[in-house]
Amino acid sequence: MTFAQAVEYVNGLANYERKLPHAYDKQVYGTDRIRRLLDALGAPETQFRSIHVAGTNGKGSVCAMAESVLRNGGWRTGLFTSPHLCDMRERCRVSGCMATESEFAALVASVRDAVESLSDGELVTFFEVYTALGFLHFAGCGVDVALVEVGLGGRLDSTNVLTPDVCVITSIGRDHTQYLGDTLAAIAAEKAGIIKPHTPVVTIAEGEALEVIRAEAKGEGCPLHVYGENYAAQPMAAGGWRLRLGSRMANGSADRLVDVPRPSLRGAFQGRNAACAVMAAILFVGDDVLPDDAIRHGLAETQWPGRFQVIEGRPTIVLDGAMNPEGAVALREAIEGEFPGRSIVIVLGVSADKRPDDIADALIPGLARDVIATAAETARALPADALRRVLTCRPWGSGEGARVHVAEGCTEALHLAQDLAGPNGVVCVTGSLYLVGEALSALGLAPRENRGQPPISAQ
Repeated sequence: MTFAQAVEYVNGLANYERKLPHAYDKQVYGTDRIRRLLDALGAPETQFRSIHVAGTNGKGSVCAMAESVLRNGGWRTGLFTSPHLCDMRERCRVSGCMATESEFAALVASVRDAVESLSDGELVTFFEVYTALGFLHFAGCGVDVALVEVGLGGRLDSTNVLTPDVCVITSIGRDHTQYLGDTLAAIAAEKAGIIKPHTPVVTIAEGEALEVIRAEAKGEGCPLHVYGENYAAQPMAAGGWRLRLGSRMANGSADRLVDVPRPSLRGAFQGRNAACAVMAAILFVGDDVLPDDAIRHGLAETQWPGRFQVIEGRPTIVLDGAMNPEGAVALREAIEGEFPGRSIVIVLGVSADKRPDDIADALIPGLARDVIATAAETARALPADALRRVLTCRPWGSGEGARVHVAEGCTEALHLAQDLAGPNGVVCVTGSLYLVGEALSALGLAPRENRGQPPISAQ
């Protein structure tokens, strides 16, 4: 099998997946099919330790930061995330590296053969195949720990075959409500489905979502570590974060303080994600020591494109895949904090199953003078002209607030945005990771195959 044939095979399963019923139940989702597939591959999911991460926003950032911290501490790491931005191989990395094209083709061939060996001949989905591929890769490479991001929800997600060392649930918001429920409590219950008996749980969740997670953790006999109660991040005057990592937050003390002066991921919201990632890494390490330098270097070296990624230039360009109102609020706060007084142009493209009015209302009024409606080249995208009509119906979109433009495609949108922003302005591309991936490619910044960096303990 060639690399091109491997990509074609996996992408072909996405076409089948789109035909599945729109119901989040075991007729479509669940772990029965993936367990049979993994059994046919020799149960690779049992051959490595893991940290399992669910949540609405921030779960990918938490995975990326925890992976970098542990790799810098000397552990051989795997990183499983979704979606990819430019190259399918981004979803599964070992020690920071994508598989080579030949390695990827060999993995896909093994998984395809296992799919064909299933006795009932049942078709599997894109994500199930990629989960099997990733776990097979981790087992074959002998990783010490895999950081695994949930695809959708948690309880019925393909990745929920793991028996992790640590479970993480990041912030909870109203996304994928057609599958997960239309209340924060219902969504939190699906995310909390990754919790395993007597396994440490780390969470950023708040309010009613936190109470659901707290009850589930208690019922499973799990120690629970809550942001603001057991660990936290505080901004430092000169930039960066002071991480408070311990169990006595209520009286203002902490077991451990670590100053991180130069984190690579910008935006105030990333401080809590960093604290969550480090707390999970510390719990994974257990009785071993995770050095302060591993934390500092790991957070300084984390590579996570498309998540408040700032590209300095004239104008400055920001890429962020905020795809729900909660993400849009965090993005707005980050832009206001990083670029006060600068003129802002928003390039917005969203998937058809998202809430473009709520995303735009959270992000644009009073922040951007121009917004460009566009669409990524994917079947899931809301057409650019349909998005323009949504935006012009908003109270701020009639011309007196933000001027609404339309561009057919990312490249055209970027050129228009740069002209509108001028050399001293800021262009923000957001609303969809598919669109962000296209922007990275158009700017010549697509993630590339690399061999990674050795952990600091080996230098």
